[in-house]
Amino acid sequence: MGQPGAEQRPRRRRLPEPLEVRLPPLFRCPISLEVMRSPVSLCTGVTYDRSSIQRWLDSGHRTCPATRLPSLHPPRPQPRPPPPHPLSRRRRRRRRRRRRGRSDPSAAEIASRIAAAGEGGDSEAAVRVLALMLGSDRVGKGDKESAIAALVADLDRSVSALLAVVRNGRGIGSRIDAVRVLESILASPARVCGEESRAAIAEREELFPELVRMMGEGGAAAEAAIGCMAAAAAAGKRRARARMVGAGAVAALARAIAAAEVSAAAAEQGMALVGAAAGCADGRVAIAGDAAAVVGR
Repeated sequence: MGQPGAEQRPRRRRLPEPLEVRLPPLFRCPISLEVMRSPVSLCTGVTYDRSSIQRWLDSGHRTCPATRLPSLHPPRPQPRPPPPHPLSRRRRRRRRRRRRGRSDPSAAEIASRIAAAGEGGDSEAAVRVLALMLGSDRVGKGDKESAIAALVADLDRSVSALLAVVRNGRGIGSRIDAVRVLESILASPARVCGEESRAAIAEREELFPELVRMMGEGGAAAEAAIGCMAAAAAAGKRRARARMVGAGAVAALARAIAAAEVSAAAAEQGMALVGAAAGCADGRVAIAGDAAAVVGR
């Protein structure tokens, strides 16, 4: 017993421990591992949450995720778009016909216009467009070869028209384009432009004099002239080299290379042409007469 007069302290009650609720595993979805809100069972006997198993099936799976057994729930097919209205079909056909009617001419059609113009016609605009097409990566190889084949089909008139632009073009740009088209013909495969056709171009009397004159313009004009001259010399062989030397190409090449106005690739082509000119007696005489310029490079 306690002493009289002593105060008795109240006993503290222990609070009950919080209850830990453990959910049975069957209440959890095997896919999301969360409590199922809308459980559904597959034919395999496994229960899933409706949203989880629907995503599984919609993604293309045909098996039960837990058992890997085939499921009787195939993936939902994608809905087909509604068939087009007959009126809209007719409108699309009319638009396609209009586009076909005003479609841009092909490279072969432009080449045919150049050939039809001949020497006396005004083909400068067509030459510029064709040069852009032949130098573009967006135009296919087959279309480019078809254009060159159209020029070769009427070779004499085509070359006459191109040389007329080289000689009388209103601007240096159109003259450069005409030279590049000539180079494309000379450098084309044998199935497009045969050896005889290339030799016929290289033997045109006015070709090398016009290229030598172009070389005097310097810059891009000189580079285009050197490239075309190299293709013509390779096509015409000995007779072409003699015509090249007779037109004064050795001195013009030496000046263009010495002036350093052309790229390294064009300079290499020019030196190769000088070396080819050394294969004939007149070429060696021309090189000896301008040896300082040739060796100086």
